Amino acid sequence: MKRITAKLMPFVMLLFTGIIPVSATSYFTPQGVFVGNYEPERANVAIITHDYVLGRDSITEFGMSAKHFNTIARIVRLESLLGDADEVLYIAHTANNRARELGISLYDLLMTSYSSVKSWHKTEMDPLDTSLSSCNARAALIDVLLGNPDPTQGATFWDGTDFLAWGLQSPNGTPQNKFEEYNCIEIPLTVFTAYLYNHQLRYRDQLVRYSRREYEFPAPVFTEGSNWNGSNFAFYTASTSPFQIEATATAGYSIFWKKYPCTAAAD
Repeated sequence: MKRITAKLMPFVMLLFTGIIPVSATSYFTPQGVFVGNYEPERANVAIITHDYVLGRDSITEFGMSAKHFNTIARIVRLESLLGDADEVLYIAHTANNRARELGISLYDLLMTSYSSVKSWHKTEMDPLDTSLSSCNARAALIDVLLGNPDPTQGATFWDGTDFLAWGLQSPNGTPQNKFEEYNCIEIPLTVFTAYLYNHQLRYRDQLVRYSRREYEFPAPVFTEGSNWNGSNFAFYTASTSPFQIEATATAGYSIFWKKYPCTAAAD
């Protein structure tokens, strides 16, 4: 990441004041608004901001192509329900944590089945799309590229509404995948309460539809008293995995997970 400070004459008036430098760089504001230059195959991405006291535009360049930037932003947007600013921010950081854990690029990770977005939708976001949800997704990715603090407390996976609605009974009759993949699932009460509340605000009747079937949430596994240990949901599955997951945060309609080696066994 390279930071450049330049004295530029006023030209473009959109959250900054300055001439877009003639280069192969695509420029965005920190808020995710595209402000100039677009050559997807060879362009890198930069953000540009204006210091109104000093009268200077500050440009921060990233070692990422415009094509990869716009594709990642679109996937992050589609991984969220509505493109809520907090939700896409948490998703972007979570995916970045997982990419770093695996030692691969964020783009390469999101092009795999790690992202549930269908492959034919993993295309570039139009840089001229100024919808709030698209700008939120770009801003979330920019936050990651700037190296800003991770709000997820180290999460590397997430789930949406399906986890809350399906529990042990998905449309194909099997448990939601986290109940099959990990030995234990733990959720602090504060995280679960916020996760549930966000859904209740949107789905007043607490019903969601999947595969032509209605599911009432929360699923029975979450209302069974024996699955709550003090202020935590703690459920031991039938999986023989050596790992368990704990929810670290919730944002929008997503819940975020951190993976640990198993520390205990079911009674």
